[in-house]
Amino acid sequence: RDHAEVNADAHSLFWHVAQLCWACAEVRAHTNEAASLAASFAGHHRGVGDPLSCLRLAWGSLACGGADTTVEVLLGDLVDLDGAHLLAQLTPVDRQPAQQLAWHAQRQGEGFVGDWVQKVLDDGRGKRSRGTHPGQSALPGGKPERHLSGLLQEMRVPHVMATPAAMPSGSGKSIWFPQPKAVLDVGAEDDRLMSGKLRGVTELRRRQLYSAGLHVHAVDAKDLSDVSRSQQLHLVAHAVA
Repeated sequence: RDHAEVNADAHSLFWHVAQLCWACAEVRAHTNEAASLAASFAGHHRGVGDPLSCLRLAWGSLACGGADTTVEVLLGDLVDLDGAHLLAQLTPVDRQPAQQLAWHAQRQGEGFVGDWVQKVLDDGRGKRSRGTHPGQSALPGGKPERHLSGLLQEMRVPHVMATPAAMPSGSGKSIWFPQPKAVLDVGAEDDRLMSGKLRGVTELRRRQLYSAGLHVHAVDAKDLSDVSRSQQLHLVAHAVA
């Protein structure tokens, strides 16, 4: 077999491993095995994977709770990547993981921040500021954070709406409680799998909020639909207690 065939096989294997680890992270199944697999490929297959596969494998390792060194190796492969080129390759399901990975890279220091990091973060903030978060809610007006703000005002709970720039990327819609350094993460319809379990991207979002020094409260927007105002107040009070 010639060198080109061997390289093609290596690229194909890396692509499949990245897809597998990403899927395990997203459905939160076999996460320890996926993290170990990601570590073995990050350590022995540097330079083999295409940028999107490296991003998926890095996010899969991060979401599965893999070692920091694994994520750092894969982030190192992305430092010189053209951000506009990567954005053009991202599918809809890659965007939130890419934003979470970019936020993580930014916190690791300058050695891990390439052009792609800022491009991905800016893209995510722009979409959230325009309210383009799919599957958000069935609440009136499709603005769950505003509806929740109204409930909190009725309960006399001091709060502010979180701006996209203030929160970790991929954080969806959140309400900020500045005094106790806490946040109410508003769960969207697409934040859960069909089984009802949280998606990996949702679980990592809340982990990143916590790692930013915030106490994380959570409420699913769908739980507030089709119930009375008094029931909504009760559910929100319970969530932030």
